[in-house]
This record gives sequence, structure tokens and C-alpha cells, in this order.
Amino acid sequence: MVESLHRQRINSNFVPAHTLTPLYSLYHVSLGTSFACVFNEVIKNTRDHLSKLGNDDVDLETTLFFFTDGEDGDTDIQGRQAARDSLVKLLKNTPRLESTVHTFGFTAGHDAKLLSWITSAGTNSGCFQYIKESSEIEKSMSTTLQLLGDSAMETIRKIEISLPNDSEDSDAQEWIPVRLESDGVSGSAVVRQRSFKGDLIKWREYRRVSSSISTAHDMNVVWLKEDDPQRIVGMATFIQHELLRLVEAINSIGSDASLTPEQKRTRLLKIDEETEAYSKALGVMSSVSARMKLKLMRVPCMVACQRTRSLLQSFLTVKADAHKQGGSISNTSLATFNALAYGEITEAKLKAKLDSRAGKNTALFAEMDQKVTQIVKDMDLDKMEAEESVDRLRELSCAFSTNSYIDALRDGDCLCMTLDGTVPRILIMLTEGDERG
Repeated sequence: MVESLHRQRINSNFVPAHTLTPLYSLYHVSLGTSFACVFNEVIKNTRDHLSKLGNDDVDLETTLFFFTDGEDGDTDIQGRQAARDSLVKLLKNTPRLESTVHTFGFTAGHDAKLLSWITSAGTNSGCFQYIKESSEIEKSMSTTLQLLGDSAMETIRKIEISLPNDSEDSDAQEWIPVRLESDGVSGSAVVRQRSFKGDLIKWREYRRVSSSISTAHDMNVVWLKEDDPQRIVGMATFIQHELLRLVEAINSIGSDASLTPEQKRTRLLKIDEETEAYSKALGVMSSVSARMKLKLMRVPCMVACQRTRSLLQSFLTVKADAHKQGGSISNTSLATFNALAYGEITEAKLKAKLDSRAGKNTALFAEMDQKVTQIVKDMDLDKMEAEESVDRLRELSCAFSTNSYIDALRDGDCLCMTLDGTVPRILIMLTEGDERG
């Protein structure tokens, strides 16, 4: 079963670069355990949406919800692989399309390898939920839907960054797209196999087609210190994502029939080296976190390191099984690891979303406070006080300080009020005979 949510984003040459329209379409497919049929249906519908847009200034963003309780029963292995390849090509390499896939594995009989693969098939990382019993379905769906929230109506901006190279031609440089958060100024990207220690990089507004014009700008690089909480928490999240990537690499090794046992062993040993590097980095991060003096900084760093360490231990178990079985991972072992890994990532995403909302609320209250201050400043409080009667000022006085409301406005203070209430006798009589009263 697959649910797909599409929405359009209209591009502009100015910031903000994108605006969103409401929900574009919703479709539902139920085709048993023939995943190739589902993949082909997703491909067909998505291409139809793209062709209907027919405008280079319009992007399509799609979110897929993939729910399954079994393994693929299709005997056409070549057709299934062709459908998988076509789906990945569509989701990852279509210039006008951004995609996210959230997956749900119901009961221990679901195809953990398939869901592990498809969760990473989009341009944006999705989340996996392992549902052991039917009573957990509603909670799992609700958790994933929280990641969407109000994003369908938020302005989204994308930029591109480029690390320095020997070429002076900006088009010859490698430009890495970065999708910014709702604030329009923060975002993240992972660059592999590139060593960089400079203090300047290039950035420009996202260009969907090479013929469009976008001016490149310089961006100063600020390197975070070893004991910076932002660095430690960010690195912990990065290692979690890397462990998921390594699991996918192990899956690829185990399923590649063209590799000899010795070749599989060699590739697994390379994964061992990467794992050891991340383990050492995590050890340093944990040690630095433990030495932080301020509890406010130390606790979130220690928690992030501890959770990542637990995930690393689970990954080591999966990797040990792969060594014993020539690259293969048991369905149960993979499902358990995925549930733990994506659980941490989902929680981090939800926390970031709450932090973003808290920041917006703080800014909103600060703005309201400024407006109220200006309104009070424009009032003629002396005139108001002269026009009020003594009884009126006494009536509208603060129950705590006994100052009148005008004095409270003048001092920028709060006004504590009391409420005197009376209960009609008929209600008292009715409740006297009621045991609950």
C-alpha cells in the first residue's frame, strides 16, 4: 500500500525562491505484495503530475508513505529490479522533483531490506517505523505525520554551495544543493571524499536549469571548536545517518551475486575501517562532553553521544552477522536496527521542529511586547487619570500592589485581578443531594 502526497512549488528569481500551493493530489494503491506494480504506479502518477505542470518555473515535491506486512511475492525478478531502478532514477535524478519516502513495516514478516532501501530512495531522507502490533499503527502514523506538519504551506528556499577548486569557471565547479530550513538561512549538506580546510566557499541561489543566471557569492566559513555543543550534536546526528548508509552498503554487498566470497569480505573490511573511525570520533565527542562545566551544554551533548553509542552497538551486531553470513543480514536483525536508527532520527527531527516553533514564538512575543510598549507610550496617562473617578480607580486596581491600572501602565507593570463569584442557592440545593457534589 502506498500513499503519495504531491504539492507544487513555484520558483521565482528573488528570495524567497519558492512559494507553495495547497495539496495537489492524493492517490492510493493496493496491490498485494507485487512491489513492482506499486513502483510502476508511483512512477506513472508522478510523471503525469510533472507533465501536467509543463512549466520550468514549477517544482513538484512528493512524499510517499509505503506500508507493507510481507515480502515481495513477484517471481519476475528482472521486472522487479527494472522497476526499482526506474523509481530511484525518477525520485533522485529528476531536476524538477524533490521526494521523501516514509516506510512502515508491519509485523516481523515485512521485507526489512526493501524498506531499508526505499526509505533512502528519495532526494530527502525519510523515516522508518517498525510496527509489531496493530495497536501501534495509529501512533506510528501520527509520529510520521508530525514531520510534515504545516510544511505544505511554508516557503522553501534552496541554495548551492561549492568548495574551492582550480577552475575559475563557475559552471565547471561542482555545485552542491542545500535545502534550507523554514527560517530560510540554515541548512545542511554532506560532502564526501573532499578535503577542505579553508575559510571561504562560494554560494548562489539554486539553479534548476544550467541556462539560468545566478550570481555566485563568497561565504565565510566558521569552524566550530571541538567542545562546541552544536558541533557535537550535529556530528552525532551525522554518525547516525552514516550507520544507516553503511547498513545499505552491507545489503548491497550481500545481494550482489557477481561478487566472490573474497570480494565480499574485502568490502566488508572497508566498512570495518569506516566503523572504527566513527567509533573513535564518538569516543572523543563523549570525552569532551563529559568535561563540559555548564550542565545546560553538557546534558544534550552527553545524551546525543549516548544514543549514538547505543545505535553503534546495534550496528556492530548487524555487521558481525554480515561477516558470518557472507554479507547477508537477517530480516529481524535489520528491522530491529532500522527501528532504533530511524527512531533516533525521527525524534531529532521532531525536536528540531519544536525548537523552531519555540524560536518563532519568542520572536512573536518580543514583537508584541514592542507594539504594546509603543501603544502605552502614545497614551496620555495623566489625562486618563484625571478623567477617572476615585471609585473607578479603586475598582480597577491591582490586587497585589494596590496600584491603579493607570499606575500599572505607567510603570510597565502587570495588573493582578481577582474574580468574586456567587453561586445561586438553587444550585447549592441541587448539589447537596448529589453524592458527586
